[in-house]
Amino acid sequence: MALGLILSSSDIAFVTCSAFPSNFQGGEKGASAANSFLSSPITSSGDFCRTFYESSTGRPFILNVVSSSVDGGIYAGPLSSAKAYSVRAWIRTDHAAGNTFRSGIGLAVRTVSSSVPNSGTDASGKAHPIGYTVQLGGIRQDDTQPGGSQNVLSLGVVRTSGQEFGTPIDCSGTAGLYAGEVWHRVRVDVIPAGTAADTINVYTSSAGDVASGQEVWELVGTQQVLSTDAGYLDPTDNDVAIGWYAWQDQTDSEPVYIDQFEILVQDL
Repeated sequence: MALGLILSSSDIAFVTCSAFPSNFQGGEKGASAANSFLSSPITSSGDFCRTFYESSTGRPFILNVVSSSVDGGIYAGPLSSAKAYSVRAWIRTDHAAGNTFRSGIGLAVRTVSSSVPNSGTDASGKAHPIGYTVQLGGIRQDDTQPGGSQNVLSLGVVRTSGQEFGTPIDCSGTAGLYAGEVWHRVRVDVIPAGTAADTINVYTSSAGDVASGQEVWELVGTQQVLSTDAGYLDPTDNDVAIGWYAWQDQTDSEPVYIDQFEILVQDL
């Protein structure tokens, strides 16, 4: 089991795509931000977090995955079909009213490290990673928008063709939306049944600003993907990976943030 996985820049692999990642401040790895400078900061995860915001016009998108060099490659393909993987992080958007579609951040709990489908370059056609993803923002994986000035936390499965498999699930019910300028502690578990199916469970914590391991988890979304489904990703494929992604649509887009990214692994 790996708890509190601490990554340096050399532990991250950047996945090449055509969505202008260099237009983020700090490039594909983003920039550091002091938690104390943010409204409603968190204090349990250290002094600094990682932020992604656009420094020049170009509507950037980025997918960062854990390198195969970390911990003997346990977080990079091929993954074991006899292990459950739990990805956890603090995530946040700083949205102004009416601008929620313009930026977002997500966890790619099982994705493909070889390519990213680019389904467009504006708010109606974002690039989303292939695979199993949970994202916080004003747009879902199928590019639909919940409206208003709130975020939606959505669970989606994107096929290797870049098309959505099924309809994304709002991970808080139909009325549940997530405020901007607030940190949200999110957990996503992928539990395989060998290579026959995967169960994806999404949780949020109601415990507030607490250290890792002290969360109070609430199940807010779940989906099963069968091996016969078009969206299924075999964990034993060589190019399977785990990481996070971010996007922004315009130069006045608000920043998005991630902190305390962790992966836990458990034998089944």
